[in-house]
Amino acid sequence: MRTRRRTLRRLCGGAALVLAGALTACLVSIPDLATSPLGEGGSEACAADLQRDPANCGACGLTCDVRSTCLAGKCASKALAPTITQAHLLALSAPYLYVAQRTPAQIVRIDVRTPDVAPTTVAKLSAPATSLAVWRGQVLFVVGGALQTALGDGGTIAARGADNGVAAISPSADRLFVASSIARPIAACSSFDCQPSDAINGTGAAKLVAATEDNLFFVTRGPGDLRGCPLDAGCAPLDFAHTSGEVTALSALGGEVWIGTRAGSVERGVADASTRPVVQVGAPVAAIAMDETSVWVASGPKLSRVARDTGAVTIVMDGLASASDVALGPGVVYVADEDGGVSRAAR
Repeated sequence: MRTRRRTLRRLCGGAALVLAGALTACLVSIPDLATSPLGEGGSEACAADLQRDPANCGACGLTCDVRSTCLAGKCASKALAPTITQAHLLALSAPYLYVAQRTPAQIVRIDVRTPDVAPTTVAKLSAPATSLAVWRGQVLFVVGGALQTALGDGGTIAARGADNGVAAISPSADRLFVASSIARPIAACSSFDCQPSDAINGTGAAKLVAATEDNLFFVTRGPGDLRGCPLDAGCAPLDFAHTSGEVTALSALGGEVWIGTRAGSVERGVADASTRPVVQVGAPVAAIAMDETSVWVASGPKLSRVARDTGAVTIVMDGLASASDVALGPGVVYVADEDGGVSRAAR
């Protein structure tokens, strides 16, 4: 408000305008304050996104405090549900964000429309979850090698076998892809109870999996080879070369796949079975997520954005204890902090 008053005085010469007509004429000359090119000191236009830049939130020079981010041109708290600790995994099914915690070992649900409200406990677990997804309205997670789902908030947990060696899950619109760490093919399941006929021949044991409507990408157990195949062609996997060591994160969109590595690199794979190093992010990559223009990277204390076309890197958030997962919502990116809670920033 003080900035707006100073701007008004600067444009109107500080005069006490009494006549309504004069006041109207003055106000008409004032630019829209949400997109004003005037900074705090009357500088020239700031080259900022006023909808999401915390240093210029809603107007040039309007700065959010260190605990806030800029969402839709307004300062908002970075933290979601401040009572959450040791957030490990995220899965978004708007308007709900599901969070797997390490201690206590449980799955909780946040309504992102009311982020200050205490989260709802969905399931109490026997051990921390190692994979988390929402598919067809079901909250699915892997605990102790078993694929499980919660039957009502905080209620009974249904498990598909005591230990099937499940390593990772990845949902698409009509199928759930289940990777096993033992000598079994990846399964493309049409329901929670996968059948032997759901196995995808030629895939074998895998520790990471990412699926789109048309393509499947996975990282093999052991040597950690990156492979991919079109699902409509019977999935004869192609090898994707990568140069930076063990693959620790995987994300796919359309026919494109990106990986993160323990060596701290982010690389892009393409359909001709080649990859190229894109950028070093300085710490082992815990998770990545893709949208149409960017790859969002959780790595060490940082959340970074990598441009898919140029490989340019932007640090979105720094000072986290240990970024462990990332999820994308409409206009918002969420990041889990292994030794903290859940934070958000504008996309």
